[in-house]
Amino acid sequence: MVSRRLRLLVTLLFILWLFFVLASFFAVQKPFSTANALAVGRVLLDLVAAGWLVLVALAVGSWLLPRCRLTDLPLLETLVLGTGLGFGVLGLLGLLFGLGGLLRPSIFYVITIALSLISIPPLVRLSRRGRHWRLANPPSWPVGLFLGAVVLLTLLVALLPPTDWDGLFYHLTGPKLYIQAGRIVGGVDIPHQSFPSLMEMLFTWAILLRGDNAAKLLHACFGLLLAGLVYLIAHRFFGRKSAWLAVAVLASMPMINTLAGWAYNDLALAFYQLASLYAIINYLLIMNNSTNRSTGVLAEPFIHHSPLSWLLLSAIFAGLAMGLKYTSFVTPLVVAGLIGWDVIRRQSNPTRLVALKNLVIFALAAALVAAPWYVKNWFFTGNPGIAIFPIPHHRQMSIRICYLVRMMTELSRSYGCRLITRCNLR
Repeated sequence: MVSRRLRLLVTLLFILWLFFVLASFFAVQKPFSTANALAVGRVLLDLVAAGWLVLVALAVGSWLLPRCRLTDLPLLETLVLGTGLGFGVLGLLGLLFGLGGLLRPSIFYVITIALSLISIPPLVRLSRRGRHWRLANPPSWPVGLFLGAVVLLTLLVALLPPTDWDGLFYHLTGPKLYIQAGRIVGGVDIPHQSFPSLMEMLFTWAILLRGDNAAKLLHACFGLLLAGLVYLIAHRFFGRKSAWLAVAVLASMPMINTLAGWAYNDLALAFYQLASLYAIINYLLIMNNSTNRSTGVLAEPFIHHSPLSWLLLSAIFAGLAMGLKYTSFVTPLVVAGLIGWDVIRRQSNPTRLVALKNLVIFALAAALVAAPWYVKNWFFTGNPGIAIFPIPHHRQMSIRICYLVRMMTELSRSYGCRLITRCNLR
């Protein structure tokens, strides 16, 4: 009994000693100075600016989905697909305002406030739906703990000053050069600025409102949207038990968490590509169910939607993907291949003609959404693709050809000299 009391007393004295040591250290070091408070305030402002743009994107996307005749979508689909769609609209608006010479903080604050006022009714409707919404498939506590830790660590990295190579080279530098000029201009000595720039326009929007860290947080938001989309696909097509497992597998990929803390565009590209596939799968399922009503299998949750609505949504997401990278051109090719296979496998001519018409609609809609970035390149460089050679667009095509021939000649001579040297024929 005495030994037990002694152990308890020693434990209490040790805890008091720790409190005394820590209090003495913080009393001298004063970690919560004015500078620390200001730094915390800046971080909070970054979060507020990024959250502001996310809410505006969500409101714009949730307003557009019913216009695409996608009404009565489940809340999670509305949040994920609507936010991605809204971000695409904001990026295209940023391009429009940039070409119009409106890249000023005051102008973008006014535009964002105006969009926020317009966004109040859609957000109110979403909040009313969310009052009684509960996640029907909550994660187990180990998975929830793991995902929470990953999100927290990724958020801490995203709040750090940018140090990533591509972010400092062109993802953030290009928008800053445009902001200095007050408009989108040509002749910037960064070849990557001739790439499709949907994400750079979103970065421009965030930089005008707040700064670099707010821009980085937008890319982290696309990581969350990608995780939400993975959950939706796994839950619907592979069962509820696999939904959180799929999200955990995604979160366990080190590069996903690394990219989420950088000012890149890879997670946005992954989201739009996967969203386009998700929409086209819904289109194909509805088309197949509509042509096989005699079987009585109409269990798909979106069967009451028009297949054309999902087709157009897939085309929009494919076009937005092409607004991020040239390599994303594989997305509309794959989706068009799926639609083409659906055309081939149909036996009756009327349904085959309908599917073929839908293939043409998809191609035109995707090209229309992606066209602004390629038209911009053609306007500034004379080349709708990347401006490989830094030659002004008003020069003759013969100059480009001569430059290409000269470059090939120099390369041939260089490799020829190396080959002769290696063969000891010199």
